Amino acid sequence: MSGTACFRQLRLPYENRMRWTTAIVVCFLIALPLALAVEDIEIAGIGNVRVTAEQRIGILPRLIFTDVSSGKLLGSVAIGQFDPKAAVTTTVARLKLKVLHLAGLPNPLILAVFDYGGGSDCLREAAPVAYVGGTFRSLLPRPLAFWTQEGFALGDLGKGLNPAFALFKELPSSKATHYEPHQFSVEVFAWDKATGQFRPSATWHTKSATDLRGAAAEFGFPGSTVVDFETLLKWFPDFSC
Repeated sequence: MSGTACFRQLRLPYENRMRWTTAIVVCFLIALPLALAVEDIEIAGIGNVRVTAEQRIGILPRLIFTDVSSGKLLGSVAIGQFDPKAAVTTTVARLKLKVLHLAGLPNPLILAVFDYGGGSDCLREAAPVAYVGGTFRSLLPRPLAFWTQEGFALGDLGKGLNPAFALFKELPSSKATHYEPHQFSVEVFAWDKATGQFRPSATWHTKSATDLRGAAAEFGFPGSTVVDFETLLKWFPDFSC
C-alpha cells in the first residue's frame, strides 16, 4: 500500500488533529522503504540490470529489477511468503541479497535471504532468484525457511545432484536444546533444466546427532556448498541472531 492510499483510507474527521498527526506519521512510514541493498548485474539478452532489495511496511519484502540505462521496471519477486504476516510488519531492515555464479544454474543467481528475527533463535527464508523463461522468479517450488542452527546447501552436491538445493532441518528432540547436536532431515531439490526450477527429489535423515556441517558431510556434500549461520554472518554482518 502506498502512503497516499493509506492516508485516503483512514477518513479521519478534520477536527481530530491528534489522530491526523498520527495518521500522517504512520502513512509516511508505510511509504518509506525500510532498506535498500543494491547490486548491478549483467544478464545475457537484457544487459545491465539493477537489483534492489526493498522493504516497506504493509507489503511483502521484494527484489526489484530495473534496467540500469532506462530505469524501466523489468520485474519483481516477493520474499517473506513463508510467514507473510510477520514479513509485512517488521520495522527492521532484514532483506539481504547475494549474487552467486554457480555452474549449471542460471547466471547470475541472486540469493535472497529474509531474516524474520526472533529471541534466542531466528527464522530465515532463502530464495534463489534468477531470470528464467523471460521472467524473474524464485527457483524453488515453495517458500523454505530455517532456524539459526539449520541452513541449506546449494550447487554441485555430488551423488549426481549437480546442481541441487538441500534444506537442513533439525528433527525434534526431547534430549537436546536447539543449540546442541541434533539429527537432521535433509530435503533435496534437484535442478530441472527443462522447467528452470528446483524439484523435490528426496528426503534423507542423518544417522546420529551432529551439527549442520556434520550432517552435510555425512551425505558427502562439499563444505563449500553449505550455507550455515557463520556463512550468513560473513555475508550479512548485521543479521540479528
